[in-house]
Amino acid sequence: MVLFGMAYPKQARLNYDVAELKVYDVPFKTQYSERILLHKPMDQAGLKHLLNGLFDAAMRGSYKYHNPPTHIFIYIYNSKADLNRDGSSWVGMISRTMDKNEGIQLK
Repeated sequence: MVLFGMAYPKQARLNYDVAELKVYDVPFKTQYSERILLHKPMDQAGLKHLLNGLFDAAMRGSYKYHNPPTHIFIYIYNSKADLNRDGSSWVGMISRTMDKNEGIQLK
């Protein structure tokens, strides 16, 4: 299977839903925020691959004021309960701001 232009094992086929996608696009900043809900847990390699693919897709998006976005925040959750708990129960995340690229963080 090819996901985000990269080959990946067959079992990875859209093993997630986009629970929330927000784009805030104004002259001083373009912020892309996405929360992903997995259908079943992924190993660390799968999480990294998914985060990199989602990040690349966000970078290639079409925005009015800033291409690529100045801020990107993508979070992955194992369950709806984790997603709704407090926002910090993610299992993987990637972020980028104008000042720095935080990269991938896994729990």
